Amino acid sequence: MKDKILFQQEEAFLKSAEYGYTESVQDFLDLGVDVNAQDPKNQETALINAAACGQIEIVEILLAHQADVNLQDKWGHTPLMMAALRGYSKIVEKLIAAGSEVDISDENGWTALIHSSERGYLESVKLLLDNGASMEARENWWKRTPLMVAAGSGQTKLVELLLDRGAQIDCQGKQRLTALLYAARENKEEIVHLLLDRGANPNSEDSRGNTALEYARQNKNYNLEAYIKKAQEKAVSLLLSQWPLKRLINPRYNKKLLKDLGRLGEFSRMFDAGCLDSYEKLKLIYKTIIQSPYFSKTYLSCIQKAFINKQKSLGEKINQSREHLSPQIHKINTSSQYLKSAVCKSKENENEG
Repeated sequence: MKDKILFQQEEAFLKSAEYGYTESVQDFLDLGVDVNAQDPKNQETALINAAACGQIEIVEILLAHQADVNLQDKWGHTPLMMAALRGYSKIVEKLIAAGSEVDISDENGWTALIHSSERGYLESVKLLLDNGASMEARENWWKRTPLMVAAGSGQTKLVELLLDRGAQIDCQGKQRLTALLYAARENKEEIVHLLLDRGANPNSEDSRGNTALEYARQNKNYNLEAYIKKAQEKAVSLLLSQWPLKRLINPRYNKKLLKDLGRLGEFSRMFDAGCLDSYEKLKLIYKTIIQSPYFSKTYLSCIQKAFINKQKSLGEKINQSREHLSPQIHKINTSSQYLKSAVCKSKENENEG
């Protein structure tokens, strides 16, 4: 057990660092108090306290006495983390220069970068990124990256910075939530616009099937709803424009097309996009869709959308295309039944022989 006087000295030393008593801190160090002394209750050090309270002069004194920059308190916080989550960028800079590890995480998986991103401390984030902080670090519970945290908390400039530095825009956390879905759910309109303009998937869904559009509707943000709809239409048109007609004809590519369309949501969105201006192209896409296991649901949905959008002629063309295909399908089925009966008769004759 520590000597009572030494214990009292260390306790006073920690408090002096927290409250900015520069002379007292220096005096205690001259008396031989351990610069890395930790509070027995929460394991906080003088450097952690000084960094958390923005006491830059005391931070400098402690660093000059070789204080351990990576010691963690009871909750896993380091001096760098505490300075970052309070926005003390000058202290962040000094701690990094002294050898602080930028990607240490606390007990909840939060790194200094995630803390700064949530609170919008742009300068601290720049310093951390410049010194190799990971943009793909994830906190433990919701598996959010710095981009997701910044998007959900409305930090527009930080979102832009992280995207400029190469953050993955469509990566998913728990419940398949993305930065776009977090922003839409929290009704951060400016960030939703920014993410969509930078290429976020407007049709991404969380584990409950909610899209950004659905969250905009829940928040009754009609301007945002209209903006997301336009982004969805653009995404569908872009996808279809990347599929040459010769590939749509080839059954080899049908599965891939359906998979790609599936990523964009219901097939009926093709009709909303207004990108089926050619009857021939419509037939080819329809032939592709009819081969999918989702045929009946897709067919009804497409017809409903066509009539809702007052595209009666388009709906009629779909019916014509279906009627055109039906006799061929009937012939195939009839031929198949004939072959089966012929095989059975042949086997019976062989048995009798």
